[in-house]
Amino acid sequence: GGIKNMIELPGALFVIDSTKEEIAIFEARKLNIPIVAVVDTNGDPEDIDHPIPGNDDAVRAIELFTSKIAEAIIEGKKDKMEKELLEAKKEEEVSPEEEEAIPEDEVVPPEEVQATPSEEQAPSPSKSSEEEKKDSGYAEPEKST
Repeated sequence: GGIKNMIELPGALFVIDSTKEEIAIFEARKLNIPIVAVVDTNGDPEDIDHPIPGNDDAVRAIELFTSKIAEAIIEGKKDKMEKELLEAKKEEEVSPEEEEAIPEDEVVPPEEVQATPSEEQAPSPSKSSEEEKKDSGYAEPEKST
């Protein structure tokens, strides 16, 4: 076990008995991991970043400390997720200032847009088929009688 088998370093180390868990505290100290620990009267708070004075021998005290720490972690993760969701929603919305910030040189005026070949070859709806024939230089063959 230990920290060396973890994929990434933890954000903090929580210890109940700082005297008994000297090796874990030493390892966390070397890796600059913040340490939160319950420190009894027989423990040394000097090596602990966030000491919690308390009885680390009584089962009820240990249950109280661990349940409160677990609740705080769950609440912190929930708050972080909510904050990330709000930020993601804000990024998706386009503000009016951002819409105005679109450069005009990116917008192509309609007169510069070239007609597609099918539009150029299509007969104008305002001209009759007879007028189209005249304009194109088409001449009907003379009928022989």
